[in-house]
Amino acid sequence: MKFYWLCLIITLSSVIALACSGENDTNTEYVDADSDSDSDSDSDSDSDSDSDGDSDSDSDGDSDSDSDGDSDGDSDSDTDSDSDTDSDSDTDSDSDTDSDSDTDSDSDTDSDTDSDSDTDADSDTDADSDTDSDSDTDSDSDGDSDSDTDADSDSDTDADSDTDSDGDADAIEQIVDDLLSNLNDDQKIGQLVQAQFMDISTSTARDLCFGSIFNGGGEDPVGPNNNPETTASKIDAMQTAVIDGCGIPILYGVDAVHGNATLPGSTIFPHNIGLGAAGDADLMERIGRATAIESRGTGINLNFAPQISVVRDIRWGRAYEGFGETPEINSEMGAAYIYGLQGMGNLEDEASMAATAKHYVGDGGTTDGTNLGVSEFSVDVLMAVHLPPFEAALDADVASIMPSYHDWTRDGITYEMTADTYSLTNLLVDDLGFNGIRLSDYDAIARLSGGEERYTLDKVTTCLNAGIDMAMIAMSIQTGPGWTSGSDGIAEFMSAARSVSSSRIDDAVRRILRIKVKMDLFSNNFSKAFSNSSLRSQIWSSEHQALAREAVQKSLVVVKNDGALPLDKGEAVHVSGPFADNMGAQAGGWTLDWQGSANYSNSQLQGETIVAGMQSVGSNVSYDASNPSGGSGDKVVVVIGEYPYAEGFGDHGARMSFDPNDTSAPIASVYLSDQPNYNVLTSALSSGKSVILVILSGRPLIMDQSVIDGCDAIVAAWLPGSRGIGVADVLFGDVSPSGKLSHTWPKSLDQEPVNVDLAVGERGNDADSTDILYPYGYGLTY
Repeated sequence: MKFYWLCLIITLSSVIALACSGENDTNTEYVDADSDSDSDSDSDSDSDSDSDGDSDSDSDGDSDSDSDGDSDGDSDSDTDSDSDTDSDSDTDSDSDTDSDSDTDSDSDTDSDTDSDSDTDADSDTDADSDTDSDSDTDSDSDGDSDSDTDADSDSDTDADSDTDSDGDADAIEQIVDDLLSNLNDDQKIGQLVQAQFMDISTSTARDLCFGSIFNGGGEDPVGPNNNPETTASKIDAMQTAVIDGCGIPILYGVDAVHGNATLPGSTIFPHNIGLGAAGDADLMERIGRATAIESRGTGINLNFAPQISVVRDIRWGRAYEGFGETPEINSEMGAAYIYGLQGMGNLEDEASMAATAKHYVGDGGTTDGTNLGVSEFSVDVLMAVHLPPFEAALDADVASIMPSYHDWTRDGITYEMTADTYSLTNLLVDDLGFNGIRLSDYDAIARLSGGEERYTLDKVTTCLNAGIDMAMIAMSIQTGPGWTSGSDGIAEFMSAARSVSSSRIDDAVRRILRIKVKMDLFSNNFSKAFSNSSLRSQIWSSEHQALAREAVQKSLVVVKNDGALPLDKGEAVHVSGPFADNMGAQAGGWTLDWQGSANYSNSQLQGETIVAGMQSVGSNVSYDASNPSGGSGDKVVVVIGEYPYAEGFGDHGARMSFDPNDTSAPIASVYLSDQPNYNVLTSALSSGKSVILVILSGRPLIMDQSVIDGCDAIVAAWLPGSRGIGVADVLFGDVSPSGKLSHTWPKSLDQEPVNVDLAVGERGNDADSTDILYPYGYGLTY
């Protein structure tokens, strides 16, 4: 509590000082104003660390808040007006022209005179009468005092950090510095840990000052056996413990990838492949907002979403988590979703949650679409195809970025993304100016190649020095084929992290604290850090139900219609296929549990199945799961598709089982003919009835020509989630279909990968010159 009052006094002092100085900052709540006028005088002493371990890029994550993006750790108030002239020891000559869009024109000339300790004396004279006097001590994060071997360095990354979207970046940095100064070395390292809930106790969380706690796919306190109230109470208990221990709230993270679908009772929206087909940015913002409301209601304030990977191969088991095959669709939809998640652009909003753009960068382009595979393309291909969605995410002020498990081979050398200094620091921070959290994937550090899967000194120091700020830790230290508790992995990580330079640790902690301050988690006795009963009451609200239904309606893509659709509400229609009455199948993976399941009872998920929706819209709808010849009408709707899966278990040809020796488990396949209950479709085609095929899948499936010719209508419903009635709305014509394919639909598997707009040097087939089935952007209406 003393710590809270200290923060409050500091904040009030800053406000009074700004008022007395006559500052007129017209920026409010994530809106850039035309000009800010500051008159400050700061004297800072900074310790900067080059997180790549090589050159002094001053990428310690601190925002000098100069318009040249100098992130040397200064807490200056350089919220600049139209022009800044900086005079640094790095001899920068900047000319920044800022407008609402913060368009800078910078010319940086660095001239560094370095010694072993690299002590820089900076004197910044800005056009806004902001005079800073800084004393910087730089050291490389590898411990060398080789400091400041610059690649256009001192981190003049032109991030245009002078106008933070909350209108007061300098005040945030001052609070961050004050918070950091009150942490001891062990607590700082604790902030770098994202611990799995099931592996820790409240006493451990209190003692170790964890920066974050998370759930995997469906573990306690979310998952099939919980509800919003019990989940909220358990998360709040962890939050209380950590705040009591060190005064720093946690970020609580989950994979809410299509609504907070791992928590029973939540609204489940279509997976991203369907939302990419909808192509509606406003819809994405509203879905992001609804997901944040339902999550924050239970104390969850960090989302491991959205996946904005450009999916260039449908054989990949994570294809449905991306919005489509082009950088454009992923950029637009991803940025809109981030905006909605993060309080419609205001992280301080009580209904906002920190978004995580993943997986950085290029995992949608691995060879053969292999999960955890290798991407083999040049830097030019990465820049043209895979990086743009992350640039858009940064423009949306995304709080966190998660690097991928995959490897990237460039110039003949293979780099593991979690340990790739070029990707994590040189490109993401130095070039793009990212100042948020770089969060490792699930045990990605322990899974680096070489030796046991554990948190060794070499793996931990390599990844932290490369730029990882927070480690997601779940795997325990291996002892033979089994594991002990996950807390062993935490202990090993924390021990190894003590070998990393204090400046790199401080940089990482600043990045974590910066997001927490931006989210206003410290204010009003930490009230925003806890669950919110008012928001919790909005879980599965009528508004969210209507939004989910709208999302389903807009996501459906009709790829064939020979007059069979729309159905007449009064005509006799027979429905067949067990997936027509299966909530788990229509929700897909990442639902209640990591892999999802087609074996859930329908009562476990909110909403209605497709057949239930059809029976509520049409007046003469019959159903038989296995007999398509039943019913009195001459039309049959057959609903079949893929079993639910997640990640590598959905890779084409992969065994869908945790046990590789379980030969009874199905094999994931992109062929429609390999899907369960395909015999229902073949029976329907021989029944003499008019056949309307509805496919539930996470990607376009390869279809036999006999199916294409035999069906009178074919509808890609993707993985629609809660509201099966949205499918019925389109089938019966209450809503005209509007969805368009966000993937090229191939005729045969040997065409994969096949995509539009191939970059120079990119492997695969060009859709424009390949005999495909349906083109990108295709979709019928009526």
